Amino acid sequence: SSSAASDVYKRQTSTLVGMALQDGTISSLDDPAEKYAPQFAGTAYGETSIRHMLMMSSGIDFFHGSGSPDRRDFYNDLLQEGADFDKWAAALGRRVQGGTDFNYILTDTHVLSAVLRGAYAKPFPEIVQEKLWEPFGFGEAQWGLDFHGHATGHWSLAPTLQDFAHLGQLYLEDLMLDGNPTVTNDWIDMVANAQAPFQEPRADNEGNVIEGYSFQFWLPLDY
Repeated sequence: SSSAASDVYKRQTSTLVGMALQDGTISSLDDPAEKYAPQFAGTAYGETSIRHMLMMSSGIDFFHGSGSPDRRDFYNDLLQEGADFDKWAAALGRRVQGGTDFNYILTDTHVLSAVLRGAYAKPFPEIVQEKLWEPFGFGEAQWGLDFHGHATGHWSLAPTLQDFAHLGQLYLEDLMLDGNPTVTNDWIDMVANAQAPFQEPRADNEGNVIEGYSFQFWLPLDY
């Protein structure tokens, strides 16, 4: 499905953040977005930490589909009105303090991709290609752009079916490349485990399973 596919894109964006930590391009997950993406300076997203965006816990006033504004508003403005994705996200306000609840929203991943763009001073698809796809043997990265030339971190990648599964295999191999780590020592553990109690996978009182979440990865119950 398109939803499952978009999660694959999110995981690649997340993995690139881990690689940026390892190579020193990003100094801390607790840095605010505006340190690397100055177009968000003075905005709610600008003050939001990279960690909280990875957790889908930015506290930004946006919704996947049960509130306003939601992704339908976003897609209408982006695809029909030609909105600039960076400016659209920068205009969003704050709903709650970051790190206090889980709210799955596409703008968190987009701003992460903007942080990577600023940190490496390169277009996002070039970062994908140079840091992840080429060294690990993926195909050529092809990423859709908005009308203003911005690639998004949460959708529009055109991979082969093999490449959809490729990233999962790399995680099984601890993202090692020629015997060398490409992410920090604690990255795999952070991806594999919820980073706050409200992100733990659980079953509700009626026995319904509620998946957990970590750094742009869903966590099944009893993982």
